[in-house]
Amino acid sequence: MILVPGRSALVAQADVTGARPGCSFCPDGAEAPSARVALFESRHPMVQAMGGRARHHVLVYGDEHGQRLADVPLTDVVALLDTAGKQTTTLFDDPGVLAVYAFESVGDHFGPTVAHPHGQIIGLDFVPRRLLLLADACLLCATGSDDLIVQTTPGTYLRVAPWARLPFEMVLYPRRHLGRLADATATELLELAEQIQTGLALCRDSTGRNHPYLLNIMQAPRRNDGHQHHLRVEIVPLHKPDGNLKRPGAMEIGLGVYLNPVEPRNAAALLRERLAR
Repeated sequence: MILVPGRSALVAQADVTGARPGCSFCPDGAEAPSARVALFESRHPMVQAMGGRARHHVLVYGDEHGQRLADVPLTDVVALLDTAGKQTTTLFDDPGVLAVYAFESVGDHFGPTVAHPHGQIIGLDFVPRRLLLLADACLLCATGSDDLIVQTTPGTYLRVAPWARLPFEMVLYPRRHLGRLADATATELLELAEQIQTGLALCRDSTGRNHPYLLNIMQAPRRNDGHQHHLRVEIVPLHKPDGNLKRPGAMEIGLGVYLNPVEPRNAAALLRERLAR
């Protein structure tokens, strides 16, 4: 648990299209980025700076208020991954940072306080459980079930996650065992960016509208130096096959036990069918 009393007054903003008066990241805003992808220190950090080093930054992308990663040029997604990789390296220069979490949350359900398209990257002084792999071998390298694959490129996989907690949860990752974004080649970053846009487009095409989603960039923590941890990007949409939302219930929130109504191989088949159209 991280206590953040300074964020108690923040209010989630709904997704809207077009420039929004008062948005600091829109072209006329106070913090309008000078580049397609820009890095800012968070004004409302979830973790506090230590020794003068900020540990929470915002990654702003796109030049329109209503854009999302599925909409922007592919080069913007590559730049976002590259920036996140470089900032991860910078954060690990701080000996107090043990793990780095980069993410984008879209939709009121996740409570973003700025509706303008952006991600966040945070240096943590602990290693979250989901970044600790206790297996003797890399789970992604060892798991190669073809019926979960949605799309492949020469250097990457896009699959429904074998551990899918929600109906269409996807995981994309390089074929080569890498721990962090900074370890990826330019070609691997490009292919990862392509897979991100494919996965997000499939989520939207499956329902015909924008549903909430969470995009997690999961990199190796300091503790194991990537020996077992395989760099992955998780796409966690909240929609069900009928287009309605799959909201977390008592078991999910109370115990952390997810009840997924869709078999992962069936979800992968539905996504492959949609991709072929």
